[in-house]
Parts: sequence; structure tokens; C-alpha cells
Amino acid sequence: PDAGFRLLALYKYWNIINYFFPYKYLTDKNWNDVLKEYIPKFILAKTELEYELTTLLLIGEVNDTHAHLTEGGNKLVELKGNWQAPFRIRFIENKWVVTDYYKPELKETTGLNTGDIITHIESKRIESIVDSMKIYTPASNEAKKMHRIATDLLRSRNKTIRIKYITSNQKKEK
Repeated sequence: PDAGFRLLALYKYWNIINYFFPYKYLTDKNWNDVLKEYIPKFILAKTELEYELTTLLLIGEVNDTHAHLTEGGNKLVELKGNWQAPFRIRFIENKWVVTDYYKPELKETTGLNTGDIITHIESKRIESIVDSMKIYTPASNEAKKMHRIATDLLRSRNKTIRIKYITSNQKKEK
């Protein structure tokens, strides 16, 4: 939307939190300062993706797992991709571990087993990917943030992704 509607969205959200959110005093910032900080960000968001990312940043200011984008976000979906690996991962003991398969029949095709540790995605260290995702992942605590990140970490715009992982103390790539 144009700058006027972007600002209107900011003001509406800010007012909802200011007048109806009982925990605004538990946020990391003074809520009045949040409005001043985000006015230029909402004005300068030139693309739909920039606007959606800025909106996620704003939503994250309340540190509430229940606050997230439920509609729109079309450019975020394009950014993340529509394809997803056939297995689930979780953040366990500071590692990204394969925990389950959405389609067990694809286990043989992927070559990864439950308990394997993912270290790289598309030649990027998984920690750096996660760090770049954290600010755009609203959640009330670190554990929930990592849970949400896990659902998007293996999404892609391509049908395949290159993964480096550790299995039985051996480094492998698939």
C-alpha cells in the first residue's frame, strides 16, 4: 500500500498495543519510543516485501508468540519458498536435529536419518541463517522462536536444497 496506508496500519497496531495489550510494560522498549522508531521505517518501505518485513519487526516488539501475520505476507511466502524438505528438524542442545519425516517413504531418497545434525544449508552455516531469521520471528521466548524458525529453515524456492550434515560422527553432504 502507499505510505498513507502503511502509516495507518502502524498507528492502528500501535494503538491496539498501547490501549489494549496488558503486557506492554514488559516489552523490551518503551512503547512510545516504538512509534517514533517505526514511522520512518514504514514510510521508507518501498516494496511489498520491505513492508511485510517491517511489519514483522514491529510485531516482534511485543515479545508475544500469539502476535504474527495471519493474512497477507505474500512476498514473505515468495521469499521463503513453497518447497519444503520432507523431514522435520528441531533445535536440540544447540544443534539442528532431524526428528521426523512428513512422508516416511522419502527417507530413503533424502539419505538423512532421525538424529542427524544439519550444519549447512546451501553452503551457508545454519547458525548464520538462523541469526538472520531471528529478528523477523516474533515469539515470547527463545525456545518458541527456534521452534518457529525450524518450520521455515528448510523451505526453498527450488525443488532441491543442498544440505551438509553429521551422521554417525561423519560429515556428509546431500
